[in-house]
Amino acid sequence: MSESDSTLAIETAANTVLALPELMGLIGQCLPQSDLFSCVQVSQSWNTMFIPLLWHTHAIPSLVCVKIMSRYFWQERPREKIENWVKSIFEKHGHHVRNLTSHWNVILEAASLETGCKNLVSLSVNLLRHKHLAPSTVYPIVGWKVPWISGEPVPGENSARYKRAVERFWLLIRQNPGLVRLKCPSIDVIDDIPKEFILETFSLLSNLKDLDLERMRLDIRIPLDALPQL
Repeated sequence: MSESDSTLAIETAANTVLALPELMGLIGQCLPQSDLFSCVQVSQSWNTMFIPLLWHTHAIPSLVCVKIMSRYFWQERPREKIENWVKSIFEKHGHHVRNLTSHWNVILEAASLETGCKNLVSLSVNLLRHKHLAPSTVYPIVGWKVPWISGEPVPGENSARYKRAVERFWLLIRQNPGLVRLKCPSIDVIDDIPKEFILETFSLLSNLKDLDLERMRLDIRIPLDALPQL
């Protein structure tokens, strides 16, 4: 075999190895998110292999998060375009997400849409207060409302956004009954939400093992009644 033939054989073997989903999947599990972000841009086959790993844990992917948040807060792009971009990302990749951390109501809203996240095993929502909410292009849910919202007057747009965010938080829980870990945010109006609704929601989480209610100020007896496995 000539030297050129030998080199070609080695390159072919290497390319074959790099195209094996099983092997690349194992390698991908050891890579930081920044490297995974680079891998998905190498080729179409690598994009297909590494996208699920990139989105498996979402806090948004680190590099993307920096770009989005800087544009958002400095208003280099209209808020509506940023929100629509985030929603389109979740529509495309939300089914890959297993671990979701949300510090931003736009992420919460995008994840809770019909095309968002439905395969979560871990959910952590850290902020859900009036002063932290951004203007939203997500409209109230049609045909499904948290009971305390129905029929209640909304005194202002800021209050309306807050109620929508609270509504989306509970909807996200309800559409992810496979949750194993749940960290709840501080909800200023938790006392206004019917106990029966909270019980019903928690009772859906038959796999839940870790529940953090420190910020929610909810009577611990309520979830314990619905979650005997805790």
